[in-house]
Amino acid sequence: MTNPKNSFVNNVAAGGNGNGIWFVFPDTPLPPSRELIQQEGLMTTGEAKRTMISVFENNLAHSQAGVCTTHQ
Repeated sequence: MTNPKNSFVNNVAAGGNGNGIWFVFPDTPLPPSRELIQQEGLMTTGEAKRTMISVFENNLAHSQAGVCTTHQ
């Protein structure tokens, strides 16, 4: 998940080979959103790292080969 302005509700990450729920907030948005967000001026450089997650409710991560929740 790369945009903290999204709402994350009622998700399940189970039985994966990697991380269950992974938050990555890069300095600039990743493609394909990069062009749209920069054109519309919706998020400035580094803003994702300084923005609180809008909604994170009733999510479950279990039985992962890696970490269940990761934040970078």
